[in-house]
Amino acid sequence: MAKKADEVKEVKEDVKVTSVKKKVAKPAPAKTEEVKEVKTEVKEPLVADSNADGKVSVKEDVADAKRYAWLSYILFFIPMLINANSPFVRHHANEGLEINIFDFIGLTLLLVGALVQTTVAAVHFLMIIFTLVGIGLLVLTTITKIYMIWATLKGETVTTPWMWDIRIIK
Repeated sequence: MAKKADEVKEVKEDVKVTSVKKKVAKPAPAKTEEVKEVKTEVKEPLVADSNADGKVSVKEDVADAKRYAWLSYILFFIPMLINANSPFVRHHANEGLEINIFDFIGLTLLLVGALVQTTVAAVHFLMIIFTLVGIGLLVLTTITKIYMIWATLKGETVTTPWMWDIRIIK
């Protein structure tokens, strides 16, 4: 009888769930009495704001943030003022900043090319090139802004198709 009582001992495992250790009791197998250490890591989904439960799912975040995240493509920081904790908003604010950088470059080239008056043929040709490149960049960024606003209102997190994949806002 005492032999069977020894066989029915419980084995305790350490389970690590997002930096919290819990002792979990499991009945021991009939013939072995080994103690196993199990490490598990749970990856949590991106969390935006806290509510009564403490977490908001990604779908709820996108559904809420897409109402104002499209403003990132007009002035990138406006949605960040509304909800800077949302991953959806941060993504679109980053994309809006990238597009606005190219917008600024295009506008600068256009203004320099249009406003600089010269009699030197080479410089005049260079100013024509600046003007054309500036107009081209402004047209390209405007089309991209329309596409990105449309994608944002659909709740998609797409990247700018013709630009680099650099995260300025993290």
